[in-house]
Amino acid sequence: MKLKFLIFFFTSIQVSYAQLVCVPATLQHVIVEDQITTSPTFVLKNIGASPIHINDISVSCGCVSVYPTALDVLPGKTEKLICNINNVSSLNNKLIHSIVVSTDHISSTRITLLLELISKNICDISPRLLFWRKGSKCIEKELSIVLNSKNACIKQIIFPESFICKKITDSEERYIIVPKSTQTKIHENIKIIISSNNKIYTKIIHLFIK
Repeated sequence: MKLKFLIFFFTSIQVSYAQLVCVPATLQHVIVEDQITTSPTFVLKNIGASPIHINDISVSCGCVSVYPTALDVLPGKTEKLICNINNVSSLNNKLIHSIVVSTDHISSTRITLLLELISKNICDISPRLLFWRKGSKCIEKELSIVLNSKNACIKQIIFPESFICKKITDSEERYIIVPKSTQTKIHENIKIIISSNNKIYTKIIHLFIK
């Protein structure tokens, strides 16, 4: 009788047992190139004997969105976590984000994944926004453009007519930007068109008077 009870007890544990695993739990050296869509993917597997429901997915940074292919991971089955990179603006920078998956099962309440991104932008622009107050003096401000690839070249820079734009030196892409007037509110853009490896990239600099 005691033996039958033990068999029933361990069988019950096996039926309710569930564990969510992800191998590998870290995606390293994911290259994020400028204006190129990248969707690194984690694969989750339920190695237990009962379903696991994903209650929540939290990410340490808003530049990454995570979408599961399904919220329920059945026993012995796999589901994917697809990561969409929304905005990685840091130049040649390594960014490590944590992704926490919360479930309804006591054995796999939380699983933490790591996503390592290496951003490679075609150019570094500083600043990305220039601002003047309405009615203030027309102060000159500097714009700098640094290309990060030997194959990259600036095809065209389109300046708005309401601003005066002067190149500082011929050897560098540095410009002086100054509004013709600050008496009215303005939101204009400088458009920079860059060519590299048979691809065209467009960069926008925002100019505000408000």
